[in-house]
Amino acid sequence: MYGDKPRKYRNGLALAVPDRNQVGILRRAVRYLIAIEQVKARAREHNLTDEQKKQLKERESTEKAAVESAFLKLYTEVWLPKIENGEIELEAVSPGGRPLQITLNEKNWP
Repeated sequence: MYGDKPRKYRNGLALAVPDRNQVGILRRAVRYLIAIEQVKARAREHNLTDEQKKQLKERESTEKAAVESAFLKLYTEVWLPKIENGEIELEAVSPGGRPLQITLNEKNWP
């Protein structure tokens, strides 16, 4: 209680479980982006041709898209603890193609 009224907003707990496949995809794409940045920073030293610079830029674009996609798919499920009949249970919430935050907000958890 706060003062003479119950709290309007309570703390909540949720467990976001990353998809193992997406973690691998994300890790690989980020590693490529780091490598691309390192090559770009030393492009003159590597004597890159215009064609190689173009390929590097295309690869960078591809990997940035892969990172974004993997992030969007990273958390496919969130587990919400709840008490039923005096027992703590976990309820799995899947976004079903919608932003996860919207799905969680609709659950009205705590």
